[in-house]
Amino acid sequence: MLKRLAGSGLLVVILCAAFSPVLFGDRTFSSAAWLPGVLPSGPAEHPERPEGPPPVRDIEGASWVDEPAPYLVHRGLAAGTAPLWNDRAGLGLPLLGNPNMGALSPLQLPVNLAPSARMQDLAWALRPLLLGLFTLGLARELGLDWIPALASAVGLMLSGQTVEWIEHHPLNTDVFVPAALWAAVAVRRIGLRAVPWLACAVGAGLLGVKPQSAIMAGGFGLFWLIADALDRPKEGAGTLLGPRLAGWALGTLLGVGLAAVALAPFAETYDGASGLVRAGRTTQSLLTLPLASVSHLGGALAVGLQNWVMHGPAGGEPPPAGLPYAGLTVLAGAGFGFWATRMSWLTRALAVTIALELLRVHGLFPVPLGALPIVGSINFVKYCFPLYLALALLVGRGLQALPMPAAAVGLVVVAAELLWLVPRDWAERVAPYAAAPWTSELARLEDDRSGRISGPFRLAPPLVSAALGFRDLRSIDVLTPRDTYDFVSRLVAPSQGMTWILADPEPILAATGPGANVADLRWIVSDSPFSADALPAAVRESTTSRRLVRLFGTMLRQEIETRSLSGGMHDGGRDRRFHWTCETPCRFDFQYPDLPEHFVAGLAAPEPVKLGVRLGIRGRDAPLRPVVASTGWKDEWLDLGERTGTDGTIVLEIQSESPAVVFVGGVGPAPSPDVESAREIEELAHRLRALAHLELRYRGEGVYVYENPGALGEAFLAARVVSVEDREAAFVCVAEHPGEAVACVPRDQRDARRLPPGSEGGRVEIVRSEAGKVHVAVEAPGPGVLVLSRLYDPSWRVSVDGRPVESYKTNGALLGVSLDGGAHDVRIEYAPSSIRLGLAITVLAACLIGLVAVRARTRPDASV
Repeated sequence: MLKRLAGSGLLVVILCAAFSPVLFGDRTFSSAAWLPGVLPSGPAEHPERPEGPPPVRDIEGASWVDEPAPYLVHRGLAAGTAPLWNDRAGLGLPLLGNPNMGALSPLQLPVNLAPSARMQDLAWALRPLLLGLFTLGLARELGLDWIPALASAVGLMLSGQTVEWIEHHPLNTDVFVPAALWAAVAVRRIGLRAVPWLACAVGAGLLGVKPQSAIMAGGFGLFWLIADALDRPKEGAGTLLGPRLAGWALGTLLGVGLAAVALAPFAETYDGASGLVRAGRTTQSLLTLPLASVSHLGGALAVGLQNWVMHGPAGGEPPPAGLPYAGLTVLAGAGFGFWATRMSWLTRALAVTIALELLRVHGLFPVPLGALPIVGSINFVKYCFPLYLALALLVGRGLQALPMPAAAVGLVVVAAELLWLVPRDWAERVAPYAAAPWTSELARLEDDRSGRISGPFRLAPPLVSAALGFRDLRSIDVLTPRDTYDFVSRLVAPSQGMTWILADPEPILAATGPGANVADLRWIVSDSPFSADALPAAVRESTTSRRLVRLFGTMLRQEIETRSLSGGMHDGGRDRRFHWTCETPCRFDFQYPDLPEHFVAGLAAPEPVKLGVRLGIRGRDAPLRPVVASTGWKDEWLDLGERTGTDGTIVLEIQSESPAVVFVGGVGPAPSPDVESAREIEELAHRLRALAHLELRYRGEGVYVYENPGALGEAFLAARVVSVEDREAAFVCVAEHPGEAVACVPRDQRDARRLPPGSEGGRVEIVRSEAGKVHVAVEAPGPGVLVLSRLYDPSWRVSVDGRPVESYKTNGALLGVSLDGGAHDVRIEYAPSSIRLGLAITVLAACLIGLVAVRARTRPDASV
């Protein structure tokens, strides 16, 4: 016991030394100080913003998602309601099973209950501490002495994978990986008594709802556990492996059940997410790092040494950014650990893990993984936790082979280097989301006339605006619902430069979209005044962006082959497009269950280059067509002809005599060039009319707030009801009735077969509006359709005058209810069956875990 306390205390001391400016000073892990739009700590408002690059990875994701998320969860908890629905982003979306929110993660719970900058820093610091403690226990369970085990714990606790990702929610899952492995290894020693601990560790990790981390950890973890069992012939590994597998399976199954309350709604949310989610994740899974960047694993000294070798004392450009650091001493210790214990099956398994991770990250893995279910959507560059855990365990195994004094020196050296590598230039801690003058004025305006807002993320990203108390039509969620994405992208404004989120629509497009009124978009924030002269270029950008929406909206799978791949924006002669940047030869495969009538791909380049381009259907080879790509966009069109409506794969192949950089943008299904051009003219005409009705309500500090007086409110009676063929036709219907109080209802909706006519006049009053509940009082002059500007979801339970009624999808995404004439009391409540099912499974799993624990306590010799 004394050694346990001493070891744990040493880890606490090391952690405090590493993060003393944050734990005991006025510094913060928050990366918001480097970003505009995150008030008040953005560069424009923060006079003491640190210079140089931020000390963490993915600062946008941390500042725009991880930091404001607890404030949204807390809003529901403070109101005494379960965090089931987020009404502050997009048209609303499920919250409980959302990976970005961490609503039920044990490590997020303190911040969700009492969000503040200080509490957030403490919660973030707790994660590496627990990681160190759990790794210490795992190393001891694997047979390491205290000093080697402490070296493993420190090597993972202060690795770059932990420190540089300290803000991000994947750690909510990763932290419990060594705890689960610790319990799993203990199954061989104490049998059934370790199963409840394994179940609790697995459940706690899965409540973080990061399937990528869980899949990586589960696959490699089982590999290690089997290898460890094979290392113990004296314990009868061959005969005991079966019971161990049974124990691991039981503990894992109970752990999954324990987390079902979050996993069940996650599965439902993922199933309803935009196709761009899967496509975007698949693209990320294809990303690799240049081999030269492997030096970053060693840390600052290794990068400096490589730069000196390549460029000499005069310096030069350092190697491109690579993986987070592990430390030179950790790498050297892991290498020695492999050599000293190379006959061990576990050592070999750890080494294979390291090799596989590095090969995949650096693009040298010979087997393509992009087409595999689930695995093909993992961003391996980001989810590298098993690599660092394997390195840390090998360090301990190496020190185990040394005499105790040498092992102690090794521990000191490992700790010293990692403490030196931990960043010190953390930003000053400030109160998050303090209101700037324009946000205070917008809040006052919104109190007077409520409605959704939109604007550029340069001023306030969507979840930041939500933390400030606004309902934002934009969304920055990786699981943005399919209907929300399609509705906003097609009827309001597509996002600029983003592929699967709606974070940054062009403000002038959002303000004038044909679906703005029915979506209750009343307030539009801009960092420049609106001008009719800016609309033509904005509409053109919108047209090409919608091709991308269609591309991923119906596509089954994509594969991209190129020397390097990235994304960005290119403005080619008043034609601004989001694009992939590839280096020739490039090949894009887009697999469709139903081929579209026309397909188009735009090409451009940073400088004129001669290309050979093939755009066609796989299996119908055509010669490469010579094309000269310049800085302006050139569209290549494909008429599918008789193949329309059949399955097939569209192939875009680009070659050049020597490697060249090519921009590929404005890609996807489209109507014919003539139809697309005609629609563009019609859209421009509507938007010019809508622009004339906007009212400038605030101007100051480079911020302009416009009001759309035509916004129809959170609920409205449709003045026109139109029966349409399907969801696609509903979008077209709204576009053909821009700004009107229209209800376009597909005929296949169950309760929409006898549609009432439109209702002119009438009264609609929002009696009460909460995240998951709405109470509406209606006086209808005759039969009509009540439309709520909330995302339709089958989980909404609707009652009219106390009687349950069916709702249906209207306008392609919104919730509609048929009403008779007269006064009505309408109530809707979000009550998903997935949460009820998940909660029931969780309760059952908890009871079974309790029974297993009781049985293990009363019969300590019981086998699994």
